[in-house]
Amino acid sequence: MGEGGRILIVDDDAGTRETLGDVLERAGHVVRKVTEGLAALNSLTSAAAEAAIIDLRLPDISGLDLLEAIKLSSPETEVIIITGHASMPSALQAINGAAFGYLTKPFETPHLIAMLDRALEKHRLARALRESEEQYRLVTEHISDAIFFLDLDGRLIFGNPRCTKLTGYGADEFQRTWIFSLLTPEGAVEAQARFDAARAGRGMSPPFETPLIRKDGSLVRVEADFTGVLKDGRVIGLLGVARDISERQRADQALREANQALTALVTDLEQRNREMALLSEWAISCNAAIPRRRLMA
Repeated sequence: MGEGGRILIVDDDAGTRETLGDVLERAGHVVRKVTEGLAALNSLTSAAAEAAIIDLRLPDISGLDLLEAIKLSSPETEVIIITGHASMPSALQAINGAAFGYLTKPFETPHLIAMLDRALEKHRLARALRESEEQYRLVTEHISDAIFFLDLDGRLIFGNPRCTKLTGYGADEFQRTWIFSLLTPEGAVEAQARFDAARAGRGMSPPFETPLIRKDGSLVRVEADFTGVLKDGRVIGLLGVARDISERQRADQALREANQALTALVTDLEQRNREMALLSEWAISCNAAIPRRRLMA
């Protein structure tokens, strides 16, 4: 038996509704029960449900119409259709409408419980995937580096917003672009060697620096590296990271220029100190010679 979930039962038959409710509550689920389709939609609006068990025939709308409405308003809710009037067309409509399951009355309670557990597991896996995707999106959107995924031919499959900002290409233009077309010939040769090493599964290569050609033709200096993405021990693609180092280079150049200016200033001061020392020695020697001249006179 899986972890308990929030379950909505929609059935106008009091016996079925109450019996199912009791069984599911004993199984550890939190159950809400309504008799009509519109009441079910209102209930989902006020409080989400992980799964809904819906009778095919309801007083106000059909169970299939309710299924469609639920998938529009609460697509994460898994729906199981139950009916005492089963038919192949209604079963096909239910499955095509994204129902998780379709059971005919009377059904075995363990069968329903097992199906519900699978529906809840699907819901939780989908939720976990959405959360992980959201976390990944938040990380990649707010990180300052350009992060991109390449297929084994070097085509860009995915890039975070920093990629489009760095290259000047829109998201649609960026996808399926050959990564080496964004580099100068010299940079492409260097990148190809690192790409081949990562594709062969030889781990992450040391970062390398290369000019990147932006959409407007301008160049920006980047530091980049590749690493292979493994699945079942096989490289299925490459993850790349590129970092704009233009500011760093400008800062390094400014630092070099400042050091050169400081060195020149120190050299100039040392030269002046030597000149002042010589001048001082000359003045002392001159002062020492004046009294001797007077005595001789």
